[in-house]
Amino acid sequence: MQRHDLILLAPIRSQFSKSSETYGSPRLLTEFNEDGLVVGHHRVARIMCENELNARQTTPSLCYKSLAAFETTFHANEKQETTALQ
Repeated sequence: MQRHDLILLAPIRSQFSKSSETYGSPRLLTEFNEDGLVVGHHRVARIMCENELNARQTTPSLCYKSLAAFETTFHANEKQETTALQ
């Protein structure tokens, strides 16, 4: 690792920890630019990758089966409501 990368590693780890490990390289780059630290997005991404700093997903994603079950239930409820109104 180059000397400049080692200098950047400390603020990257600090911001990453402050975000509860949810910020990826694009958001960290935005934070650095707002603080006046000029750095490229490829460098931030590479340093994060080399140090295994992977952002966690904060919102659960719907899997296909869950979405299909939801749609089936939703449409069944819609049919019941329309027949009840008639």
